[in-house]
Amino acid sequence: MRWAIWIGFAASVYAQSTDAALAALQQRRGRASATEIQALSNGLNYDANQYRAGQEGYAARMSRAARSLTYLGGARNYATSDVSLGLAVASAYQNVGAMQLAGSDPRFYDRNGALLSYQNSYLLLNDLRMRYPNDPRITGQMALVAGRVRALGGSLPVWISVPLGGQENAPSGGIPEQHIPVAKGAPAQFEVPKLDWAKVPADQRKACGESLDRYITAAASAQGALSVLDSLRVSVESRGLTLRADYTAGAARMVERMRSARESIEQIDCARAADMLSMAEGEVRRLLKDLGQ
Repeated sequence: MRWAIWIGFAASVYAQSTDAALAALQQRRGRASATEIQALSNGLNYDANQYRAGQEGYAARMSRAARSLTYLGGARNYATSDVSLGLAVASAYQNVGAMQLAGSDPRFYDRNGALLSYQNSYLLLNDLRMRYPNDPRITGQMALVAGRVRALGGSLPVWISVPLGGQENAPSGGIPEQHIPVAKGAPAQFEVPKLDWAKVPADQRKACGESLDRYITAAASAQGALSVLDSLRVSVESRGLTLRADYTAGAARMVERMRSARESIEQIDCARAADMLSMAEGEVRRLLKDLGQ
């Protein structure tokens, strides 16, 4: 009985710590520290394990993931300024991905969201490797995350740091697919743009690389918003109701903006892609606000 009380108390404390860490970060002016981001990452890691034990439901899991991704998308902009900070942000993305695959019922996995979370982590780690090439912590995490990306059927988001037209294909040493519970066949809403670097003019390479990075980050936040909406749909339909039309309309606008951004990147029109991404990010914020996130 004492153990049951203690376990319940610990779960409550850590859940509150995750929400408290998010609240503190969202209220903070200026850049967060590595310690503050790591506190969020630790809470997310604990949450993922609790969800696997069935202690919280789909809606709570998607809500916490979406709010974390929204914050991490902003932190991503300055995360490479310090290796400890960058590693903390990369770790937080990984723990969001673990939470999106948590639980025992495949109907409630967010496979696409987890893939995007791991891709964001890998993208950030690759940027850190360029700045800090001799840090073994970076290469160790990259191998782990690469295995998870591939297990989920994704490609590694490496743009300019590899030869033209190439993607990194070295053995990852990551976690085998059978160790990751995946909802097979989930259609992707936000596919990675296919860009032939051999056709990108030299003076546009930097802008296109930045657009690709931004697209992956925005896609993770947008997928998080869709998952929150889906958890709400499950709830209202269980009571014989339907989602509000303005929610579904907002989600449709967000998906359309992301599609336009992807097509613009593939057409090497990165200025238009930047505009479309700004609109999509606005739709994500608006939808999450409407959904009470």
